[in-house]
Amino acid sequence: MKYPIGIQSFDKIREDGYIYVDKTALIYDLVKNGNIYFLSRPRRKQQSEGRVDCIVETPDYIYIFEFKLDGTAEDALQQIEEKGYAEPYLSDKRKLYKVGVNFSSESGTVDGWEMEE
Repeated sequence: MKYPIGIQSFDKIREDGYIYVDKTALIYDLVKNGNIYFLSRPRRKQQSEGRVDCIVETPDYIYIFEFKLDGTAEDALQQIEEKGYAEPYLSDKRKLYKVGVNFSSESGTVDGWEMEE
């Protein structure tokens, strides 16, 4: 088995046959229970390629997350719109939620979040 230690590219993990553990059910549980958690994000290079930070798909819902550091939740939601992250899911029958989250480097916590349908 090949483990993707130090590999930051999800494409490389898939294409080069590394083992990958899908934690979608765990993320769904985090969202459903409503506690505050820190979710790390990919390195900036990965972000500059125009990918959304996190998509959680459940049987009934799709959550599109965009995270900012020392920005605003509104900026995060605006990026979801401007980059068209929701477009691949518009024909999907599941309920779609867009979630903008801002992390504060000063406090090390979530500084604010907003959700749109």
